[in-house]
Amino acid sequence: MTTPIVTVAVCTLNRVDVLKDCLVSLRKQTIPHSEYQVLVVDNGSTDATKEVVESLAREFDNLRYIYEPVTGLSRAKNTALAQTTTRYIAYPDDDTIPCEDWLEELLKPFSLSIRPAVVGGELDPVWEIPRPKWLADEFLHLYSVCLHWDTEPRPITDREWLCEANTAFEVKALAAAGGFCENLDRRGHLLLSGGNFVNDIIRERGGCLYYTPKARVWHRISKSRLNPDWLRQRYFWGGVTSSVIMFERQRLFGSGTPWMDLVLPSTHNDWAAMMNPDPDAHLQEHVTWLYNLGWLLHRKGLIAA
Repeated sequence: MTTPIVTVAVCTLNRVDVLKDCLVSLRKQTIPHSEYQVLVVDNGSTDATKEVVESLAREFDNLRYIYEPVTGLSRAKNTALAQTTTRYIAYPDDDTIPCEDWLEELLKPFSLSIRPAVVGGELDPVWEIPRPKWLADEFLHLYSVCLHWDTEPRPITDREWLCEANTAFEVKALAAAGGFCENLDRRGHLLLSGGNFVNDIIRERGGCLYYTPKARVWHRISKSRLNPDWLRQRYFWGGVTSSVIMFERQRLFGSGTPWMDLVLPSTHNDWAAMMNPDPDAHLQEHVTWLYNLGWLLHRKGLIAA
């Protein structure tokens, strides 16, 4: 009997409809079922998540369900890591639909001579409503889509990153880095976004991060996020996240930049415009101000994450 080499961990909370599509796509992967197992981590759902997973498991013999009551995506991912007995672990988001050869392509780079510790793939958007005209390409990475680093697989540079919604790890490297930082967990309306911090730790310790555009998933973009107000919140909490990461780096490595050159609104009109919920020609400037404001307020202890 073949021993599985990879665990596909799908962490979820009250999104049974999209979760079902994700799991059905995972059942159709091109590699044999005996080579991978799918682990659903239910992070406190009150919908029919458990019933749907158990129903699918009757036809999908390598599908398993566990319950993690403590809310937090990083907590759920760490629970999956603790349950893993395979050499690799992959983390597609529950609102992604992996292509049929996704897992096959995601695993290929691990056999290269450079032995990457982390491999990430490409993400194509599925818009719940038509993409708004104001949503410029430079904002797309905030929606976890369209990395487009290259047309061919390769290690990423220091200025590039992998998207947490489509990433796989060598289990030993992830465990050695301490898993995912639960201080950066997204909870409720707090849009912290520190899923890539563990990648930074792995890279700082000499691990290779590898990008392959051939491992693709479709990523749903809900209409609730397709408005300038969500984008402004996302930038603000991105600034808070950067400050939290600086504190974490100081704790872990004794290093980290304790300051930033901040550009903030300089007039009453600028402050009012920054909070305007409607998109305009100055949206990029406004969200940059909000990012800097989030960093400053957390750095000064005026906002808790």
